[in-house]
Amino acid sequence: MKLSAKSAQSVDARHAPIRAEIRRLYMAATSPPLPPPWTGYHGRALDRLLKANPQWPADVWIRCVRNRFASDFNLAEDPIRWIPRLPDYVRGRLNKFGKPKHSTSEEMYAMTHATGDWLSTVYYPQPAPALPPTNGPGITPITPIQSEQSASSADKR
Repeated sequence: MKLSAKSAQSVDARHAPIRAEIRRLYMAATSPPLPPPWTGYHGRALDRLLKANPQWPADVWIRCVRNRFASDFNLAEDPIRWIPRLPDYVRGRLNKFGKPKHSTSEEMYAMTHATGDWLSTVYYPQPAPALPPTNGPGITPITPIQSEQSASSADKR
């Protein structure tokens, strides 16, 4: 099928790589590998989303798709049901209640300060580094204190 000059100009360059990532991850999630349902309705839903967010580059949308497939949802769900909600995944994976999986303030603090840039943690979340247990900010890690009785019994052994 040949595209008209008008429709060829209106094709968003971000559409094909996002659709390819949806297809790749959907096929990886199904056994046996099956292509996702994809009709003109699916394509139009993705086009509407891209048109509503022209400033978001393709790599951000691909990150949203990957976060969706790494979330606690039915991975074989028809994409038409979640394509309109892709922006919900910009900050990362979601749990079964639709809340961020890295929702603790300590993890977000660690992610933000590890990169020095809050915006990069929003678009490109990294795993939070392990933090040592502390008594509070700026206080050394907690170490167990042996009682005199347990220390003297350890010497006898």
